[in-house]
Amino acid sequence: MQNDRSLATRTFGNRFFIVALTASVIAILAGVLAGRMETPLGQAERAHVAIRLAELRSAVLLMQATMVAADDWSDAERYVGSNPMDWLEVDESDQHYLGELTLEEVSDARGKWVFDPRRNVIAYRPLTDEWWADNVAPAVPWLQFQVVALWSEDTPKRIKGLELAALNTQ
Repeated sequence: MQNDRSLATRTFGNRFFIVALTASVIAILAGVLAGRMETPLGQAERAHVAIRLAELRSAVLLMQATMVAADDWSDAERYVGSNPMDWLEVDESDQHYLGELTLEEVSDARGKWVFDPRRNVIAYRPLTDEWWADNVAPAVPWLQFQVVALWSEDTPKRIKGLELAALNTQ
């Protein structure tokens, strides 16, 4: 009866061995592919953040341009520390902006933007901490930005512009 065994049985032996070997190969491939997927996801998140920062900087520049066009800097100081998302007119459908909340209230909101009215900062919490390691000061969970005044060197206490400044990036 030895000759009645199939070619697969003679070649590979026990079927449990084949199942275990197949499962091991699948697990290794899944691990390799998962590691490779982190890079595109990280790049997509960086692109999202870069686009949102460009929008915010554009809003600040438009506010500044309005003051330049009117040749009236008297209101400039009230815009310092304000929420640039208000100038973008972001609606409720924007899933990445949570509104005006303190950072402590939304400490677990990864991949979201929030304006903290207590600190007067617009902040973003990355989806993962690993890929920010080279770009952010150590142990900083939120990327924080603030509308700041550019002061004139010629005339003391005179604002000459506005800027969206990064507070905790290197």
